[in-house]
Amino acid sequence: MYFPRRVIPMLPEKLSNGLCSLNPQVDRLCMVCDAVITAKGELKGYQFYPAVMHSAARLTYNEVWSVLSNTKGPEAHKRAELVPHLQNLYELFQVLLKARRARGAIDFDTTETYIVCNAQGKIEQILPRTRNDAHRLIEECMLTANVCAADFLERFKHPALYRIHAGPSEEKLKNLREFLKTSGLSLGGGDKPQASDYAR
Repeated sequence: MYFPRRVIPMLPEKLSNGLCSLNPQVDRLCMVCDAVITAKGELKGYQFYPAVMHSAARLTYNEVWSVLSNTKGPEAHKRAELVPHLQNLYELFQVLLKARRARGAIDFDTTETYIVCNAQGKIEQILPRTRNDAHRLIEECMLTANVCAADFLERFKHPALYRIHAGPSEEKLKNLREFLKTSGLSLGGGDKPQASDYAR
């Protein structure tokens, strides 16, 4: 849980900041989702297996974006050995994003905020958090791993908890359509619009 001046980790701090933290240049046990993705963004295969991860660096989203947006700049120069790997990952992200848009998935690009407090803990400002493609890159990779995990569970009929988002009621659909009209927009799909109808 994130509070203005404090974070309460999901696991005990000894674990979350130690054994379960991806500290650079340290071996960590992990479960890998190894996916095969075509140049068109199609998931052709995957496998899960236990492995040992050895993190090369601790990077923030902004550091990654500085490298990707200027591969000849000072941030990229400091992380020269990582630049090709980050570029490959960025190309993969663009392919996955294009494929997801072609499927009609909704891109919820909302503005998150963060709170700035003074020394006494009183809120001074609530500011928008700037999102960049480094954030979206990680999200796209996590979505791909989630799709693989869901497919694995379904294929092997393994019982698991999951959530199905119920569709909107008739009244909510009617209200949405009325609201969209005020902006000259409309929602297709009749009584049961699909994700692609909402995305359009």
